[in-house]
Amino acid sequence: MTYVDRVSEQTRLEALLECAILDTEPEPEFDDVVRLAANICEAPIALVSLIDETRQWFKARVGLTHSQTPRSIAFCKHAILSDEPLIVPDARLDERFFRNPMVTGSPGVRFYAGVPLVVGGLRMGTLCVKDTRPRELTDAQVFALKTLARQVAGQLEIRRSIRRLEAVQQELLDATVAAAAASRAKSEFLTNMSHEIRTPLTAIIGYADLLADPENGSFDASEGVSTIRRSAHHLLSLINAILDLSRIEAGGAAIELGVCNPRALAMEVGAECRPLAAAKGVEIEVEVDADVPSSVRTDPHRLRQIVLNLMGNAVKFTAGGRVTVRVSAPGPSRLAISVQDTGIGIPRSMHEAIFNPFVQADGSTTRRYGGTGLGLTISRRLARMLGGDIVVESEPGRGSRFEVCIEAPVAAGSAAAARAGRAGSADLRTALAGRRILVAEDGPDNQRLIRHFLTRAGADVHLVENGQEAIDQFAAHAASGTPFDLLLLDMQMPVMDGYEAARALRGMGNEIPILALTAHALVGAETDCLSAGCTAYLSKPVDFGTLVQRCRDLVESAERRGVSTAKAG
Repeated sequence: MTYVDRVSEQTRLEALLECAILDTEPEPEFDDVVRLAANICEAPIALVSLIDETRQWFKARVGLTHSQTPRSIAFCKHAILSDEPLIVPDARLDERFFRNPMVTGSPGVRFYAGVPLVVGGLRMGTLCVKDTRPRELTDAQVFALKTLARQVAGQLEIRRSIRRLEAVQQELLDATVAAAAASRAKSEFLTNMSHEIRTPLTAIIGYADLLADPENGSFDASEGVSTIRRSAHHLLSLINAILDLSRIEAGGAAIELGVCNPRALAMEVGAECRPLAAAKGVEIEVEVDADVPSSVRTDPHRLRQIVLNLMGNAVKFTAGGRVTVRVSAPGPSRLAISVQDTGIGIPRSMHEAIFNPFVQADGSTTRRYGGTGLGLTISRRLARMLGGDIVVESEPGRGSRFEVCIEAPVAAGSAAAARAGRAGSADLRTALAGRRILVAEDGPDNQRLIRHFLTRAGADVHLVENGQEAIDQFAAHAASGTPFDLLLLDMQMPVMDGYEAARALRGMGNEIPILALTAHALVGAETDCLSAGCTAYLSKPVDFGTLVQRCRDLVESAERRGVSTAKAG
């Protein structure tokens, strides 16, 4: 059998299985056909024979007691090689059949006439008649046999169509159920998000009004500021979670490999979670196995994000008790961090569902404890991007244990990296001393905040409100011999936006570091900024430490490369 023949036969077998007729019970519509064929052809044996990979099986039969025979001795395996009827007047004289056990033994077949059953262009089997004496069929009998064969093929086609329709209906049903579940999850998500957003907004607006009211002399201003800050950070975490998931699903979340100290990371995250844990009467313990390397190669930011989410969940869902974080090295180039709590636990039926977007163990969990239902989704997807996964062990009322295990080979040159990290953590209040920084930002509130941050770090800050003013100021200072060391550029401004301004400056041949500082945080925003000529990208809002560190890094990097910032065009 050639390759083409094998492919064709495989297609035929798949179509036969799709009819779902093999080994089914007798049915009148097929039994009536074989009785009619036997009568018309005056033959003692009539069969609806279907040929699968190893046998011929009789859907309907007259004159035979057995329901199948091996394919190797089937007359019908020859009949399905052509669309035309196969007629064998005397099998004893045909070299294909004279040694066939059905000819030499019982039932002593001499005559055979079979018409292929063609369904969708494929021959599934035959309608055939057999006799124990040599003979011929009349033209009328051959015509009748072909007509009856078409009726059988029609029945098979109907069955196949029904099966296909049932499969489509099942797919539609599954899709409908999935869509309904997704709709419910999103509706619940929107309801919870509305609550999560409105709650801190209420605090922010309320305390801001109190702070602005001169008649509230007895009001504790520090408490108000603290509440506003805490509420704003909560809002930012919600927005970041949604944007993170959007980036991951769009393939826009990048992994940036670097050196990470697993012990330090676990300790830092533990320290970050301790204030909230202490307020709930929860004790946090961090255990690090002795064989855990001091430095591994992974994405420290993403790993920290995962561990912070797992530890934050553990504290959130534990009312008094203990959260234990354990760092281990289960194998070469593998790092595992487990977070075990004594909290409410999760039903086994929800162990996989909780990793789906917008899903928590049940709706009341969100209403009682808050959150977006995105943290575990993001964490698992990040873990898989890091070459690992997250698994959960939990029972209701007995706490939960989440473990993230990732690829993390031992880092080379880790001591030098550690020294560099310690050097980089110097006092930020003098990090930009003597630096001239041009800030192009059209929002007055953001202007004041950025100026305050940069001035606090020692920088000489100049403000403009659009890209054209930035180019003009840049040229003026370059001409006067006092060029800027860094340009902070908002990307959406009137007159000339940041993209056009960056392209114009690069077109002048200037290599000044340009930091894109923008509220655009969706997938592709960073790429757009860098393509326009910006050196680096930060999405708003930013805190003092992040902004100053990034500015310092850009200026120092430019100095090491000997970049000139004096070209004015």
